Amino acid sequence: MILDPKRPLAWTISALLGLAPSAVAALELTDAERAKLDTIEPANTIVFEPGDSANMRVAKASKTRPTKQQLDWQKLEFTCFIHFGPNTFTGVEWGNGKEDPKVFNPTDVDTDQWCRIAKAAGMKLMVITVKHHDGFCTWQTRYNDKFSVLASPWENGKGDVLRRLAESCKKHGLKLGVYLSPADLYQIENEDGLYGNLSKYQKTVIPTDPKHFSTNPTKGRPAPEGKPTFTYEVDDYNRLMLNQLYELLTEYGPIHEVWFDGAHPKRKGGQQYTEEIWFEMIRELAPDAAIFGGPDIRWCGNEAGHTRQSEWSPMPIKGDPKVRKTWGIGSWRAEDLGSRQRVADFGDFVHWFPSEVDTSIRHGWFWRDENQHVRSAEELFSIYENSIGGNAVLLLNVPPNRNGRFSPRDEKALLALGKRIESTYGTTAATLTAEGNVYTFDQPATINRCMIMEDVATHGQQVDAHALDAWIDGEWQEVATATTIGYKRILSFRDVETSKIRLRIEDHRLEPKISHVSVHYDRAPLKAPAITRDREGTVTIDGNGVIRFTTDGSTPTANSPQYTGSFPLPKGGVVTAMATREDERSEPTTARFDIAKTKWSIHAVSSENPGSNEGAAMAIDGDPKTIWHSKWSGGTDPMPHSITINLGEELDLTGFTYLPRHGGAKGGILNQYKVELSRDGENWVAAGEGRFDNIENDPTEREIRFKRTFPRVRYLRFIGVQSIEGKPHSSAAEIGVLTR
Repeated sequence: MILDPKRPLAWTISALLGLAPSAVAALELTDAERAKLDTIEPANTIVFEPGDSANMRVAKASKTRPTKQQLDWQKLEFTCFIHFGPNTFTGVEWGNGKEDPKVFNPTDVDTDQWCRIAKAAGMKLMVITVKHHDGFCTWQTRYNDKFSVLASPWENGKGDVLRRLAESCKKHGLKLGVYLSPADLYQIENEDGLYGNLSKYQKTVIPTDPKHFSTNPTKGRPAPEGKPTFTYEVDDYNRLMLNQLYELLTEYGPIHEVWFDGAHPKRKGGQQYTEEIWFEMIRELAPDAAIFGGPDIRWCGNEAGHTRQSEWSPMPIKGDPKVRKTWGIGSWRAEDLGSRQRVADFGDFVHWFPSEVDTSIRHGWFWRDENQHVRSAEELFSIYENSIGGNAVLLLNVPPNRNGRFSPRDEKALLALGKRIESTYGTTAATLTAEGNVYTFDQPATINRCMIMEDVATHGQQVDAHALDAWIDGEWQEVATATTIGYKRILSFRDVETSKIRLRIEDHRLEPKISHVSVHYDRAPLKAPAITRDREGTVTIDGNGVIRFTTDGSTPTANSPQYTGSFPLPKGGVVTAMATREDERSEPTTARFDIAKTKWSIHAVSSENPGSNEGAAMAIDGDPKTIWHSKWSGGTDPMPHSITINLGEELDLTGFTYLPRHGGAKGGILNQYKVELSRDGENWVAAGEGRFDNIENDPTEREIRFKRTFPRVRYLRFIGVQSIEGKPHSSAAEIGVLTR
């Protein structure tokens, strides 16, 4: 559609969408600005100029478009993350690079099973952590034989996880991606490590001959047939990164996503990354690959599994558009990254920068044990709709267990998820005929979902606000409203029986083009029950239908007790509940409880906020919505902060639990702790210390096991050593103990 310069923009868009001119907002530009805008070709990146008005900056943002790599990646929609390495066997989130490589010894690495389940769930790409922050390499690399599968007993040092996965992806028709951590604790901690070793920048041929890696890096090794070589000026660590990237991109088939994590557990020697060289080589060796942590894909800002209310792909950025490491956006976690006001006020250029939502099916990125919480298919379906239907790609982590397989609970949830996605979105509830912005059904239908897509390839992202009406009882009734659309928006609403819908674009930038509208019906299954227990040890189960439950962890059957009211469980146990209705069954819900806090009291606290509801007792009240917080009003107390709990009886302790505050607030969330134990409240023994890895992005309960069992403990002192914000604050929603 060609813009008519003689008509206001609102009239032009109205003709496209079939709307009255007053129904849509338009971006007001002067004649001079419009003439200048007409000279700007759509592009992936557009630079702001001094003197650009606020509306002109927004108009430039509206001219950005995805690259082929970005668009192909966005069309994948639902992808799988694999975290598998030494952490799987040590039970930690972030290794320290000092692990014995022999700890990695899976018994049955079944990548066919991974791919079969992922494909059944609807996933289209597998991204595997071939090197996490610990530095352990899970492929046959030529450049690290000390801390990799080469030094592992698995398959006598000849195993290659990536090789297996690459072959399985081809077999099952899935694409492949690799995660190579820039941070590398093995290279930091090892005496001969390359990270931050202050080596000089030297002329280097990639791929480098391993025998001359440091002594003569201009000596290359033979490249695979048809693959180019490269010459760069780099130091030792960047030479390592380039050579390992070269291996990954040339020896394992087409790579469609390269993932660079921004986390840095530890730094050394002022190490810098030659990122632009990495990106240049990736473009040459894997031209179809989109780069996360590079110029193609950005982090959504959380690991909870959702997008913002308004997720914009055109983003204003500060810095040099040609040098990725100069890019600044403020905070990745900010609620607003692309509104009109943000574009008007911030940045040196605007770049098409789509969002990826990364989250895990389990609490934690790595498999720890079968006590880990596993998200239900119901929760996963909500994450699916909110992320993919919120203009993002969903990267769902499914960590293999120590055998090397997806665990049964994960498999069950994923297969149920795939069936629900297919039943809801595999077909449409009606065939639509469009006339303007009214879509008439081929026959009346019951609907509760509407999928809307903008043609971002040709027109970019333009819609600021929209609404959906349904024809009900002879009149239009609004059933849903939302802000942005972008690549895809999924609207969910109450069940509606109708024969036509109307899409209203209420606010937009330049010329929007709606490329897809479809209606769907989600027959939500019977909801899984919710299980809670209070401080006194009383268990309550909430749900619909008839609820059957067990307290030994087994799956309820028709012969299991029927839930009729709250019941005591002061000594703890594993409660599993299932709702039934006619011939329908819900997914089972399992909750694990240890000793109840009935006898507990606060023996001492070093800091609490006076005159507030954030006293120490809130950490043991059994209510996750209340918190203990160190003093913050009228000054602070220096860290460490301690809270001492009298358990009221002697217990044999195997560990403790820490539930951070949640709901968005981060004040006082701890990432470093100590725990001390006592029988009399006077003589103390250190039981453990460490860090809650990744707790800022994943504020779920941490279960910490001591290295041994401590008998006859009556007092537990929990000590906050450092908060995620680096401020003298400590907080806890709940502190618990483990006796099993």
